Amino acid sequence: MNVVRHRLWQVLVDAGIVALSWWLAFELRFDHGPNVPYTHLLQRSILFVIAIKLVVFVAFGFYRDPAMGVPTDPREPLGRLHRDLRAGPEGLSSREAARRLVGYGPNELRRRRGRAWPGELAAQFGGFLGRTLCGGLGILRQDLRVLQFAGCAL
Repeated sequence: MNVVRHRLWQVLVDAGIVALSWWLAFELRFDHGPNVPYTHLLQRSILFVIAIKLVVFVAFGFYRDPAMGVPTDPREPLGRLHRDLRAGPEGLSSREAARRLVGYGPNELRRRRGRAWPGELAAQFGGFLGRTLCGGLGILRQDLRVLQFAGCAL
């Protein structure tokens, strides 16, 4: 969950994008910019919002080391590739290989039977977000029925 030193520029760019998004949300919410109480809210909350977003990004591994599972560019220079993978031209040292074996397990592919696409689609609705989406759609459907019963044109 740590931030790699050469990814700090990405953290700064993301912080800028989050700040711009937060400011823009206030600007677009009010036609001609927010009034005084909301301007104070924007000023008091923007650093808090940036901090929360960056913690979430770090927690989800957005800034992790490319050698730890993120694919590398096959066209990059060999020296940079060795540095990113923490390996030399002769491969991994036995100590590094043992460390990775303990940390990540054996380097093998496991075959497993994949589900057909209908099963994959059904599995998407089994999680929390899928159930929340289905519940929201049910509520929306009920609201539309009420509006239609009340004679509102849709």
